[in-house]
Amino acid sequence: MILHENIASDLQRYKSGVKNRKNRLDTDTLINTSSTAERLLNLLDRLENASHELVKLVNSAQSRTSDNWVDSFLCSIKSLDIYAQLSNDTAGLRVQQELEKLVRAHSIISPEINWQDFRTWLGNTFEREQFKPHNQHAAVKIMNLQQAQYCQFDTLIIAGANLQSLPGTSSQHTFFNQSVRQALNFKNWPEKKAYSFYQFRQMLLCAQDILITWQGEDNGEWLQASPWVSSLENFSQFAFKQTLKDEQLAFLLKNTKPVTLHIDNLLQNIETISQPLPRSSKRLTPTEFSASRHQRLIDCPYKFFASDVLGLKALEQISLELMKSEYGEKVHLILHAFHQQCEGLPAPFGAILTDDNKPQALAHIKTLSMQVFETQIEDSIQHRGWLNRWLETAEAYIQWQIQQQKQWQIYKLEQTTEHTLNSGATLTGRLDRVDRCNDQYSIIDYKTGVSAKQTDIDLAENVQLSSYASLMQGVCNVVYLKLDKGIVKQTGILEGEDLNQLKTDVIERLETLINDIKLSSALPAWGDTHSCTYCDMDGLCRKQMWEVF
Repeated sequence: MILHENIASDLQRYKSGVKNRKNRLDTDTLINTSSTAERLLNLLDRLENASHELVKLVNSAQSRTSDNWVDSFLCSIKSLDIYAQLSNDTAGLRVQQELEKLVRAHSIISPEINWQDFRTWLGNTFEREQFKPHNQHAAVKIMNLQQAQYCQFDTLIIAGANLQSLPGTSSQHTFFNQSVRQALNFKNWPEKKAYSFYQFRQMLLCAQDILITWQGEDNGEWLQASPWVSSLENFSQFAFKQTLKDEQLAFLLKNTKPVTLHIDNLLQNIETISQPLPRSSKRLTPTEFSASRHQRLIDCPYKFFASDVLGLKALEQISLELMKSEYGEKVHLILHAFHQQCEGLPAPFGAILTDDNKPQALAHIKTLSMQVFETQIEDSIQHRGWLNRWLETAEAYIQWQIQQQKQWQIYKLEQTTEHTLNSGATLTGRLDRVDRCNDQYSIIDYKTGVSAKQTDIDLAENVQLSSYASLMQGVCNVVYLKLDKGIVKQTGILEGEDLNQLKTDVIERLETLINDIKLSSALPAWGDTHSCTYCDMDGLCRKQMWEVF
């Protein structure tokens, strides 16, 4: 529900989303979802009750002492039995310890802070502290200076002993510079540096056998070793006339020949990655081909295999920002509701558009737009930018419609239709708009983003328009109508004899491809730069690997 409703916050919206989805599923699929919805609503009610006191503090918009925030937060997680469960493992106990420190902090100083300050304080507390599960059986332990202090080891390797790490550099603080921190008796950079040096000296006493390494270069640039390490080397040279360099290790490294000297021999024994050539069984071959599925097959057969034969898809992500595709869907809905009644939205604009009633039409489409975009406007002020972007275009659309209706009348909107091919497969599509003039039809596909180039359309590299034209009889033209940034214009078109010929050729090619797939012909990955630019399956075909070889 979170993925498809795209709700990222607000318990009340979650509740409404659960109820709406339950009603829709019960109606559309005849599946009883009452038990699932009831459990989700009970869970949301429990969360709401647990956070009641904390929400009151947040909504008051007033600063409170830190103990008020901490007590309300702990009360919330205790009422959910979260706090008690933390004591069941060592990681949870560390969380409890940090929470107890927050409880005791107000006894030292208790400033008044707001919710955002408390949230930042809480987050920084957990991010600052480290937790590492204790493993008694590990022969090798990886630690930082703080963790390794006062320990004893059989062998110790101090890795990455470069100037950037030992002693490091002074970090920038949000409020106070180093001089102010020193005046306020806060821990400053000289003190931190001195303590790091103390820890480093402790490390030198932790083991009899110690190896210190550092990075010598980065992209051809020489990197300095830590001055503390250089001091050790200089002291050994002057006091004992001997170097601390591990000659045995240097000898072994010197005699380890680079891989490039053996590249021919190694390649003979390496099984290289080749361009994938999967085959589909007749059972898994899709029987329905939408315009987008048809396009995937043309763009890259392997992409079609992964997406449509295997049914794989990229993991959906929750975004607090309105995606471009969601913006397009909302524009489609607004235009649909402007011309035809849509459930849950105001009545369409019934009058014939003219220059005289253009202001009324614009006011009506603005009302529709505000209602459609309402939920997203609550989430972020950035979404108002999407609304304003569309409203700038709405006036241009009305002017375009006034000119369009002089010859064409709206016949159907958001029409789902299909056509059975000779192979037995079904070509399907949802047509944004179909206009009619006598016995001729014009199919219009709205585009709020980038549309295909006319060259790709003419060469059947882009098959959306030709696929749509194959779904109806009497189609005289198919067009992309660009709606964006105050502009409404055609950006791609097929018409006349070119349309008829291309439609025939595209369907014949699709029929041939479907028959080949059923006969287990290979579905190769093209590796085409344009097709691979926005491909969700690039990690599966491993283009970067088979291109090298």
